[in-house]
Amino acid sequence: MATRGYLAFPPSSSAMPSYPDSTLELSSIRLPSVSNSRSDVLTTLELIQTHHDRGSHHNQSDAERLGVHQSEQSEVEWVRAGGVLRDASGQRDKMRTERMLAEMNLREDEQRRVERWERYESKWRGVCSKSGEPLTFFDFSWPLCNLPTEKRIDGLTTLAIGEFLFESADVCGCSAARRERIRYSLLRWHPDKISPVLGRVVAEDVELVREGVLRVFCALRVLQDTE
Repeated sequence: MATRGYLAFPPSSSAMPSYPDSTLELSSIRLPSVSNSRSDVLTTLELIQTHHDRGSHHNQSDAERLGVHQSEQSEVEWVRAGGVLRDASGQRDKMRTERMLAEMNLREDEQRRVERWERYESKWRGVCSKSGEPLTFFDFSWPLCNLPTEKRIDGLTTLAIGEFLFESADVCGCSAARRERIRYSLLRWHPDKISPVLGRVVAEDVELVREGVLRVFCALRVLQDTE
């Protein structure tokens, strides 16, 4: 029988074993040069095992951190719902519960301060973006924690304006943030800088708005001198 230049082998009687997928990146391992020595083979195996151990330890650390985070979140939700934490022995831990509740209230209060400032900035951007559109007293983003519901400016006091400006700046605990906020606000509320906006105010509100702007600017100057 004529041959075709190669030997034909019968298919193996047993299927190739399957191996689990591995996250091992061989490109990150420096293999020794090819050698028949037993020591080189052992070195290669040790490198692979070390790489695998490090990856397993890293994955374990991530899992532990995730577990701790989920546990803390569960405790927060439990306390928020009115529950009381328990210690390792199963006893009611009122002290830790009160500490967590106080911390939660503090964070929520800080979040409200930041959101108030963001609404203030967003409203100012809206005023500036509506170029040419008429403005009323209520369109202005007055620097107050509680915006006026009537056309009155007696609430624009130095104390009230300072409280609003600093409440969210104090969240970061940086005195420079307070000074920067005053400087930024002085530029915004300066009568000369704001004159293009004042020119868009409807006739019935223009005098009240102009006086309100002057009050804000004077209050900012006082805050600048005392800060």
